[in-house]
Amino acid sequence: MDWTILLAIGLFAFAWLTMIYQAQKDSWDTSRTFGMFVFLVGATCGVFLDNLLSAESSLLPWIEPIAAVIMLVGLFIAWIWRPERDAP
Repeated sequence: MDWTILLAIGLFAFAWLTMIYQAQKDSWDTSRTFGMFVFLVGATCGVFLDNLLSAESSLLPWIEPIAAVIMLVGLFIAWIWRPERDAP
């Protein structure tokens, strides 16, 4: 493992811990917490799956577009989508 991989792992660990801390500190609602979780899953997959798949994998050219779509879905869930609340 070279230093760039270690730096990326450290930055993503910091991002995950920051998300968990902010969710607890600011009392995020469920949709925002889940949306940011989905966003970070997409970002993490986009960065690290290149190293885990073999060069012959048919998924290799699709990793980054799929990760980008997952990240956009996460942002949609976090910022736009609000589940309907039951009226009293």
